[in-house]
Amino acid sequence: MINERGWDMESLIRLLLGVILCMCAAVLIHTVVVTPEMAQTSAGRFLGFVINTGCLHVGILFVVHRFLKQQSIGWSAGFGLNKNGWGRAIVRGMVIGLLIAPLVMALQAGCHWLFTQAEVKAPRQEVVTTLVQTVQWDQRIYFGFIAIVIAPVVEEIMFRGVMYPALKYRGYGAAAVWGSAIIFAMMHGNLLSLIPLTLLGLLLIALYEWSGNLLTPIFAHSTFNAVNFALITFGQQWLKEIPGAS
Repeated sequence: MINERGWDMESLIRLLLGVILCMCAAVLIHTVVVTPEMAQTSAGRFLGFVINTGCLHVGILFVVHRFLKQQSIGWSAGFGLNKNGWGRAIVRGMVIGLLIAPLVMALQAGCHWLFTQAEVKAPRQEVVTTLVQTVQWDQRIYFGFIAIVIAPVVEEIMFRGVMYPALKYRGYGAAAVWGSAIIFAMMHGNLLSLIPLTLLGLLLIALYEWSGNLLTPIFAHSTFNAVNFALITFGQQWLKEIPGAS
């Protein structure tokens, strides 16, 4: 079980305002720096990705640090990082992440088939398109670092570490589970991935409840992203090497 911490309402409001400020800063800087012409190029899209991740991820981590400090709580106490040993939490997360990946990917494939049958167009997630079109390895390494290291930490802190318990311990159990999972999926901005990522969000909530240590869903999420990153980065090259594949 996770720590029964509903978080102070005033601090939650400040946290939300801080996150909104980070989002506004990302949009403003992106608009000023990345011109419409640049946005049509792979280099421009990569620059936009750097701006967005820098403002959002770094900014949110700073806001969360302030959020915890206002309540005189450390990171370990706030998210149970020492519960049952961090080593065990990490290993469990990685193993379960490997088990989750095929399940979510199978659901993604099923959704793609349904969309195709219904003749519904679902554009690929913008960040995936940018990654596929990226050929420079320094840029791919940056993508991998964000996807595998930074994004899981930030997203698990916000959705499982803060939003979920904040709603749950105010008596909104269903909203805590479904709300945090659906908003997590919607944040990725891709209709095709909405159901698969909602399932992922639900599984990560279950992991947090089971382990009581946020490191477990963080490393499960990280492993899931690592599998996807490897398939996107190397999968197309493997297909090219298979005779008759396209």
